[in-house]
Amino acid sequence: MKLHEHVIALVEELDRVHPRGVANQQELKTFNEQLNFVTADNGKVRHFTLVAQKKLRDIVTLLYDNNPDWKTKIEHDAFHDQTRRCIANLHASGQLANPRADDAYQACQKIGDRLEQQLTDIAATFVHHIPCWTDAVSPGSDFVMGPVTFRAVDDWIDWVDFQPAAYRVGSIDEQQANKDWKGLLKTWRAAAKQNEVDGPPAGLAGDLSSALSQCPAMATVTVNGYESVLSKKVAHAVTQAALDCMSLALKTPNAFIFQIVGSTRAEPFRWTSIVGTPEGLGLPGFARTRRAIDLGSKRTRTRLANAAPLLDQGSAMLTSLLTPTSHQHPELANRWLTALQWLAEGCREQDDAIAVAKLGSALDILAAGGKAKGITTMLENFQHVSKDTPWIRGPRGELNLGQVVKAIYDSGRSQILHGTHYQRLKRFEELRELARLIVPQALIEAAMRLAVYIGPDSEATAFRTMTPPGSPPTDGSGIAIVPQP
Repeated sequence: MKLHEHVIALVEELDRVHPRGVANQQELKTFNEQLNFVTADNGKVRHFTLVAQKKLRDIVTLLYDNNPDWKTKIEHDAFHDQTRRCIANLHASGQLANPRADDAYQACQKIGDRLEQQLTDIAATFVHHIPCWTDAVSPGSDFVMGPVTFRAVDDWIDWVDFQPAAYRVGSIDEQQANKDWKGLLKTWRAAAKQNEVDGPPAGLAGDLSSALSQCPAMATVTVNGYESVLSKKVAHAVTQAALDCMSLALKTPNAFIFQIVGSTRAEPFRWTSIVGTPEGLGLPGFARTRRAIDLGSKRTRTRLANAAPLLDQGSAMLTSLLTPTSHQHPELANRWLTALQWLAEGCREQDDAIAVAKLGSALDILAAGGKAKGITTMLENFQHVSKDTPWIRGPRGELNLGQVVKAIYDSGRSQILHGTHYQRLKRFEELRELARLIVPQALIEAAMRLAVYIGPDSEATAFRTMTPPGSPPTDGSGIAIVPQP
């Protein structure tokens, strides 16, 4: 069925349940309908029966799938709620009463226009504050990565403030505590580090204490033009991408495990093992996990300073996620950031086989498919070698570039994902280490080449032919552009 046919069917059901504009309660009881209603802006109520709900879902699917702009600014579930509210308002005001087949298209236009206005009204500017783990900050020293600013928690407490209305919430004693929430929160955090607290502080400080009890840093990012649920998802994605860019620059695989937003699945800092024999238990063993790296703030900042060109390019690409027009090649920047996400997830993954699949996927995304051949072409370009050139010497002998790609992509990623490798205890440690050596190098080289690329953004396979900085720029086909005298 087409959109206008679904609209006719939905309005006919609403008309049936609301004769003369008022809900027929006996009709609702007869069919034992679950409560699903909307109070329109004019105060009238519109009930959505199971039949109406099905038609509404059909309308939502057609509208959402056929409007890319809406899909990028609002989540599907939130869009469903907005569409239900839109139709309830139009029907309650008589603007959708009995649409005949010849004016159903006009009814569709009314729904589209009102939805556009509603989505404009709810799209706003939100400033997100996200607890995270990173050694890039220290007291009095912030770190900016594109649209994201990282601060030590106490510095963030000094910098931020509540909306004025928040200070008037609660009892007289709580309102008094609200005035000194920063001092109370800092005192509580200092005592908590020594395990000397029995409960949260009073007032607004108590509302924040749980959120700030674990992570040493706070990330702040401003997101424009999204409804609140999607805005939050975008902010978290951008913040994690910023941390991943920093981890790539640190050139320490375990940095990806440590530098995460607080809501991300994380390894513990240490684990305990208890092993025994048939005769009984042995003593427990303790070990630090991969997450417990100890670069320290000073060493981290030094390494990041040495990687300034890479971080500059990463910052530009991160900004393009929120403002695509800020980057000359937003699509290729998006491709690079997606490949970075797969690299980061591959480094965070505990299982070696799944890690190889993720790391291989990073190369696959960067090369825009083409299987092993496409990846090999890209790496030949990045490394200035042919696929037959001896490239890596390992415990099993010397491997050329083509053999390395075949091992990571064909024997690794493809066979793992397609079920060829199904034996649970098959070992992939060596292949994982090989991939962890190759993939970060490819991402770094790709970022630096994108910085000087002047070809079309629509060329998905552009990373296979991009020239390095300092070389004559190309038009995307690999052919150098020679300036005319």
